Amino acid sequence: MLRNIRALPAALLVAVVLLVAVAGGATAAKMITGKQIKNGTVTTKDVKNNNLTGKDVRDGTLAGGDVKDNSLTGADVANGSVSAADLAADAKNEVRFVDGADVSLPTCTDTGLGDCFPIAAVSLTKGTWLVTATATLNNTLGVKPSELNRCGLAGVTTLFAEAQTPLAAEGTPGESETIAFTHVVNSATSTGVALKCTEMAGENLQVNSPTLTAVKIS
Repeated sequence: MLRNIRALPAALLVAVVLLVAVAGGATAAKMITGKQIKNGTVTTKDVKNNNLTGKDVRDGTLAGGDVKDNSLTGADVANGSVSAADLAADAKNEVRFVDGADVSLPTCTDTGLGDCFPIAAVSLTKGTWLVTATATLNNTLGVKPSELNRCGLAGVTTLFAEAQTPLAAEGTPGESETIAFTHVVNSATSTGVALKCTEMAGENLQVNSPTLTAVKIS
């Protein structure tokens, strides 16, 4: 074959070389680009396994709709590469904590707690929250407290959880008890939750270390 090529006249040999060059150029010109691919037609079968890297995805362009449900796992994400800023607001496991001041309860005879002073309060966005409240009640005056006294977790218009104050009502100065409430709050809009307690006329109950903790579940 080599002898045959060498035997060709110079002009014919040039023509053959040009023909090969033109054919190669035509092949290069026909390379497939993004313009020749119909949107939405490339599937996972068209991509070599373990071949795409972060350089192949433009920053900030990949959305949940671009990935098949349940197809990506933690193994596909570099450790430490996802931060809170990468998560949607409703996907964050948000925690809110309020450490209230020690207060003397003002008189409030509303056993429904709606009109009573909020000892500690927390604002919640829409969603499902696990709310926990704790406080210590002290009978500083030593007057026997009413058996109608109660504390509870209350929303703007709803009493979530309530119980009678657990004081033994012995009328002893310094008598104290710790109370605790836990409730799951579901709200379609932003709302507030407060810890409230009643106090009847002539009493003087002190509330120490009131706290509210809210953990967003979903």
